[in-house]
Amino acid sequence: MYNTPRRLLLAAAVASLICKWNYTERRFLVTPKFSVKESKNGLTFDIQVTPRASRAEITGVQDDALKVKVTALPVEGAANEACIKLLAKELGLKKSQLEIFAGGKSRRKSVVVKDMAKTELEQKIESVLKK
Repeated sequence: MYNTPRRLLLAAAVASLICKWNYTERRFLVTPKFSVKESKNGLTFDIQVTPRASRAEITGVQDDALKVKVTALPVEGAANEACIKLLAKELGLKKSQLEIFAGGKSRRKSVVVKDMAKTELEQKIESVLKK
């Protein structure tokens, strides 16, 4: 009974190669997958927004998207502005470098970053996720 889920977890871990074995806890630690893509407008990544949160923060990764919580209401683009402001502050960028170009009225949005190298942006996002 216990062997089947462990085998499935092991197979998934080996197949995806996004996990590490934790020797003290004797289990795999699966690290979430996140990707930054290059496009003609700049670098793009996805965010999953939670409006009306108790505090504004970046909480992690869910389904290949950054989970962003903002205190603003989802009315007339207030939550979008709060997302841009929070991302600019946490990533150390100017607000003019960030733009929401897809998903303006949904919780899942695509953000474009202008004038930055892909490796530099990935390092900044990883440092924010480690906090």
